[in-house]
Amino acid sequence: MMPGMITNAAISVSLEFSESAFTTLHGMLRDMVDWRITCPADEPAVVTFSGFITKIDTPFSPDEEVMISLEITPSGDVSIA
Repeated sequence: MMPGMITNAAISVSLEFSESAFTTLHGMLRDMVDWRITCPADEPAVVTFSGFITKIDTPFSPDEEVMISLEITPSGDVSIA
């Protein structure tokens, strides 16, 4: 990081746990990826950007649906359509 550079805030994403999704996401750690995130139908929007995973959690709570939460830090412009 150098003076004058712009830092994009991390984008938080949650998704239902599946072993294949968890394995795929862990395999993407430290890789720059082109992301396309489709927001829920009640707030239709598609967010596209290049970025990398900076945090991944899989909290397990008794009798609750298991979710994967991750933060992706964008690198460059973020497009919302």
